[in-house]
Amino acid sequence: SHQTITPDFLSLLRFNHPKMPYHCCPAQIGPSVLDCDMASLASEAKKALAAGAKYLHLDVMDGHFVPTISFGPYVIQCLRNHVPDCHFDCHMMTSEPEKWVEAVAKAKATGDKGSQISYTFHYEATEPRGITQEVIDKIKANGMKVGLTISPDTPVEAILKYADQIDVALIMTVYPGKGG
Repeated sequence: SHQTITPDFLSLLRFNHPKMPYHCCPAQIGPSVLDCDMASLASEAKKALAAGAKYLHLDVMDGHFVPTISFGPYVIQCLRNHVPDCHFDCHMMTSEPEKWVEAVAKAKATGDKGSQISYTFHYEATEPRGITQEVIDKIKANGMKVGLTISPDTPVEAILKYADQIDVALIMTVYPGKGG
């Protein structure tokens, strides 16, 4: 299904980032490490960064929200030891993302660069249970950037009420757990 970014949504994004004009958003490459050789995750991540990647996209899958299992917070913590200055966008394809906030937060970078983690979770995993706001608050309390993801069938307008509280809006063009 085709998603339309409405003027209202863009206005809310501009409210969060007033210095960023609509038409001049800088593009950044953040490759997913999902298809790399997991036995060599650290060296694969370093290769991606050396090739120009600005951050790493880490797809965490629990086998419940999506049928696939990938890796979890411990692997993220271990990867942090090898790439200490890299931003990690942790895309939590999990049925209960609230359970993993503290564990992922342990992988925060230290020093001048801040947390360098976006905890990006699925609206579809929290909104039916009425806990989306609670998860947003928990992520912020743990010093991470907040990302909210919607699947292809969810209208963009569904996340408008949270737009002023999130740092990342991930609008998927494939269904969670599928490559694309």
